[in-house]
Amino acid sequence: MHKCQWDPNRIVWDVGHIVYINRNAPERKGLPNICVVKRYNEMEMGIRAHPEMDAWKCIKSMFMAWHAEFTTIWLLLACAVYFLIQICLICIHDDSYGYKEEEYYTYMLILNVAILVSVFFSAIFIIFYCISEQIKRTLDHADYVFKVIMIAVITSVLLTAEMGPFPVQFVDLTLLEILLIIVIVFFLSMLVLVQFNSLKTLSWWLTFAFLAIIFFIDFFFITSHEQVKNFWIPFIIALSLLAIAGLFVFFTFPQRLC
Repeated sequence: MHKCQWDPNRIVWDVGHIVYINRNAPERKGLPNICVVKRYNEMEMGIRAHPEMDAWKCIKSMFMAWHAEFTTIWLLLACAVYFLIQICLICIHDDSYGYKEEEYYTYMLILNVAILVSVFFSAIFIIFYCISEQIKRTLDHADYVFKVIMIAVITSVLLTAEMGPFPVQFVDLTLLEILLIIVIVFFLSMLVLVQFNSLKTLSWWLTFAFLAIIFFIDFFFITSHEQVKNFWIPFIIALSLLAIAGLFVFFTFPQRLC
């Protein structure tokens, strides 16, 4: 608990400040405690909190570099802009992609739109979750659903783009059709698991393992040089940005310097 004076115009605090103000600030005497909504339990610095927390205060906090999610928000938005640019280039059939088949532009468009929607909604979740616990739960659940849908779309598009030209037949179905059925059943199962809080972590690990297996097989045994250039390199860049954001969150930077 840290001594701190109550400032009604302040949005970003440390947890200790809020605890002290709730207990000792004379200006808050007789008023309800200021609620602290954490995205994860370890958050102690750079917490966004206010007795009248609303969407406008959340938007203003985007430009306050000393709160815990500042870097994460802007890296997510940067990723969203990056994929929006990719979508524009695909729509005009930019020569940098170099696809000879029209359907490959369609595949890449679907893939980039799915990633853009998921990344943008993740940013929306992190910007606005601090309004209340109820909003946090609602946005967190929707964010997870968008992530699962994004992963399912990426997996389906990759399989369709790279295995479609080689229709290996098994009885009445092609290998591609069998794999797509497996993907659909798997991700529908994950959407069911996430309805139970106790199984959410398990569904994340199962999704990660499934995606890792698919991508490993695709990258080392199926993908072409063209796909490495036009999908894997942009995808790795986006993952690197998200990993950097994760490190900034873990080490509570830049608010640690404030």
